Amino acid sequence: MTISVLASPLGCATTHLLQPVGKDNLRINASLGGPILRRPLPIPAPIVTVNAAYGLEDNVDVHVGLQPSALAFTSSPEASPILGISGGAVWHPITRIPHALAIGGELQAYGNKRDAVVFADAWIGGAGRPTRWLLLGGGVHNLLRVGATDRELDARPFWTPTLFGLAQFSPSARFSIDLEVRWYAFSQNAGLATVDWLSPGGIGVIGALLGFNVNFGQGVR
Repeated sequence: MTISVLASPLGCATTHLLQPVGKDNLRINASLGGPILRRPLPIPAPIVTVNAAYGLEDNVDVHVGLQPSALAFTSSPEASPILGISGGAVWHPITRIPHALAIGGELQAYGNKRDAVVFADAWIGGAGRPTRWLLLGGGVHNLLRVGATDRELDARPFWTPTLFGLAQFSPSARFSIDLEVRWYAFSQNAGLATVDWLSPGGIGVIGALLGFNVNFGQGVR
């Protein structure tokens, strides 16, 4: 399997940082899911992403991530597994209601023995809290390909926009569950994809993610 086969599922952690971590606090996030496969059953790709976020300030977070499940995406015993890593920061400019607006930037790198690719993700989103235990939000991710050694991937559009909608359930201050729906690559023809994803009208790819967040520190929100 070449790295281009994983081009559309990249960046599959839930957008949990719509809700800031808080100064000197730590959040561990584990996410499962991705683009929905059309056949044999319409289920999300089983992509696992593990992330750690730290609050530099009440309205500034930094984070790193690892996509260990990419190692399993090989088409044959001879194929080279793929590993993904990421890192970035998020700013919440409205300090009185920090979840009202989030502006984030991230670098993502994926590679194996054959190829490598680097993406930059610039995203913006906002959320509201109708109840203490529910956060509803959405926004857009803009995935920009910085560079790739895979010729097939390098020939594709360098900009991949993705719409997302998030529902975050918080049974306690230290634990929350994310349910996120995405419309990956909504500006592109899904017929160009090498995998049969669920695609509305042949444009983009629909995805679903499940995330779990555990918060550590004082004054966790």
